[in-house]
Amino acid sequence: MAVEVAMKMALQYWHAKGENRQRFITFRNGYHGDTFGAMSVCDPDNSMHSLWKGYLPENLFAPAPQSRFDGEWDEMDMVGFARLMAPIVMRLRR
Repeated sequence: MAVEVAMKMALQYWHAKGENRQRFITFRNGYHGDTFGAMSVCDPDNSMHSLWKGYLPENLFAPAPQSRFDGEWDEMDMVGFARLMAPIVMRLRR
């Protein structure tokens, strides 16, 4: 339920700013829950949520970074990841 509330708050924020943003960007291979909104930001191809493709709102998915959260991050991995993300983020602004 927390993911649903966070998504609603994000949409509400952009609405209050006068921008009609309706999609989210998230990483592939992610799992965020089993409620309808949470499933829409879970990996649409590599999870059980693929069963719901076509029913869930469409969002943008980026490849997950190679760096581990419990280890040191390689700065060059992050630079490459930022380059990869830039076109995806620009698509969201449309």
